[in-house]
Amino acid sequence: MIVSSLFYFFFAIVFYQVFSTVTVYGLELFSAQWPAYIREAFWILAIGIILILNRKQIGEYLKRRKWCRIVFILLSVFSVGISFLLCEKTLSDCVVGFKYCFQRMAIFLSFTMIGFFYKEKLKSQTFLSWLKIFIVFVVLFWFFWQIGKLIRPNLFELMGYTLNLDNYQYGMKPPIYYLTGYEGTLRWQGLFSGPNNYGYFLVGFFPLVVLLFWMKWKELKNLTVHKIINLSVLGIWILAMIVTLSRAVFVWGLLILLGLNWSFLKKQKKKMIMVIIMGVLALLWISIWKWDSTKEHLVNKFSAVSQFFDQPLGYGLWTSGPAVHYHGVYLPENYYFQILLDTGTIGFLIQMLFFFQLLRLIRLIFQKFQSIKITEEESIDFLMLRRLQLGFLALLIIGFFLHVFEDSMVNYLFFGMYGIFLGKCSTILGEVKWYNPFSLKALKTLRKK
Repeated sequence: MIVSSLFYFFFAIVFYQVFSTVTVYGLELFSAQWPAYIREAFWILAIGIILILNRKQIGEYLKRRKWCRIVFILLSVFSVGISFLLCEKTLSDCVVGFKYCFQRMAIFLSFTMIGFFYKEKLKSQTFLSWLKIFIVFVVLFWFFWQIGKLIRPNLFELMGYTLNLDNYQYGMKPPIYYLTGYEGTLRWQGLFSGPNNYGYFLVGFFPLVVLLFWMKWKELKNLTVHKIINLSVLGIWILAMIVTLSRAVFVWGLLILLGLNWSFLKKQKKKMIMVIIMGVLALLWISIWKWDSTKEHLVNKFSAVSQFFDQPLGYGLWTSGPAVHYHGVYLPENYYFQILLDTGTIGFLIQMLFFFQLLRLIRLIFQKFQSIKITEEESIDFLMLRRLQLGFLALLIIGFFLHVFEDSMVNYLFFGMYGIFLGKCSTILGEVKWYNPFSLKALKTLRKK
């Protein structure tokens, strides 16, 4: 019941962009913001009901991630406060700015709660079965959806998309697909709002997809329907990452593959070096081919450094990043510069403290799992968490090149599942106390390592 309900929600999120396009631009039933309001209202209502139903377990739950929540609340209050008091931002600016800067953190923490409260009902084997169905459906449906756009573009125009690709401006009907530039090459975007957002999703889940669908060469000798499906899913997933034509997605997809096959590649050094050289050459070729985009990215990043030093305390929420499509003024092409410009030095350091406490919690979970005997159920949870953690680290590094957490579909799908498995695995811990990274004890520990 719980597992199926979660995946019904994830399926609904998958079709959010299509629902929004059809109802807003095709049927003209809502204004552009209403589908998002409906989604967020449902999420808040669902979390409220879950808290009420599990109110007796809230105390135990908070012991495992108390400091993550305290830091998150501190970050939210500080960011809104500085936006109001120093930057004269409106309430609307603060709400929308919070969404684009911190929504994924709120989603992640809320889903850890679901994983913690419903650990016994979230059976790993059942969850894995649903997850495989979800991934197979998603990758195949998105593939044929994109093919359909090429074969029958007029049908998609009736749904609310536009065929006016070169003159597209943000806020207009969404284009049927995006191009690399004026009269450029098609970039695939699946059901997402853009190819980069599609790429974030593909990279975040890629380690998990490799775990579920990868096969050894020996297994390919006797092909069955099941093996053909596995090969198709993995092949289309890799193809989808390539045809987004996103350099960051391409690089991190390749690095994840190398990392997951490191034990094999260490024995095949010539092949490993060849793959790395080919990857670097491909990256250089894409960068030169998209030179206008490459130059724009570099200019925006250097400009963001200058803008930050002009006002180290920040310009207030909803100033940079996705805000530039509305009334924002800065597009740093870097998630961390976006946080610096919006919340200033102090807000940025508070967010880094949140990441530190989160990574420490995960390290404690990993150490605990490796020191005790665990059941088959717990071993599956642990393995899933490790793969999602790898995807999360890849997204954090992509943040140096793009506004990686701007898309709500990615935030709900990736951080929802990541939060569920962290919540389940954290049940093996007792109370997690505050850890000061600047304490004398911490410094001594680092020296020993």
